[in-house]
Amino acid sequence: MPLLLDFDMMESLWEDIPKTSDGKQIIYKLNEVNALWLMGFVDTKHISIDEWVKIFDQWKAPDGNYLLDHGAFMTLEQYRYKGEIKVPFDAMKINEGKYTDEGFQDLVDSSIVPSTSLGDADLKKFFDELKKRYRKEDGLLEIKKEAKALIARLIEKYPSPLHNLELLFDKLLVQGLDKDLEDITKLGASVVATTEAMRQASHFSAEPTKEKETLKDLKKLEKTESPKETVKTDKTVELKKIRRSYRGMRG
Repeated sequence: MPLLLDFDMMESLWEDIPKTSDGKQIIYKLNEVNALWLMGFVDTKHISIDEWVKIFDQWKAPDGNYLLDHGAFMTLEQYRYKGEIKVPFDAMKINEGKYTDEGFQDLVDSSIVPSTSLGDADLKKFFDELKKRYRKEDGLLEIKKEAKALIARLIEKYPSPLHNLELLFDKLLVQGLDKDLEDITKLGASVVATTEAMRQASHFSAEPTKEKETLKDLKKLEKTESPKETVKTDKTVELKKIRRSYRGMRG
């Protein structure tokens, strides 16, 4: 069963977020507002990061921070992500072997695209280069550890907000905090509201990715350190088992 954020998260958040001395308002800095979007608190498919920040203009104080009372904070509920949280995609568990273009594209569309924040043009450039490098004489793509490491590094460097949220909840579950579904959700909500805790949970910047910083060359990724192998090299996982499966169905 997928994990859904469908309980009264906002009240739980309000109770946990530090407030002004009178206890009537919370203070958000710009990087914390950005972090909420980048970490998946917001329904990013419908609200861009610029639109999200602009919403806070009405609560902007002279010092540049944002002051929200209880009523103002509760209005953020309408922008909150309320969908499924799945097991974060692990590129190192991709089944090694040969792929048709159609089969590989299915993997890209179903698991890699939802896990990265790169735009369509940059993703196309990345995979065009990857296909060119790993295409064999029979026309098939041979995907092995090196290619998987490049894909893993791409996702690590440019994670999507949803992927960040999945990593956060996965971290909580690994720590043994899954005694009760509601407790996990409440705990996750509290952590999402705390920028520092979110930074510890996954790799992301508190500032939105700029166009100039996007991937320019496949070789640039090849020079970086590859992620550590998470499964034994003599054992691969079937393709159907490494997709972004529902929480609790790790296969």
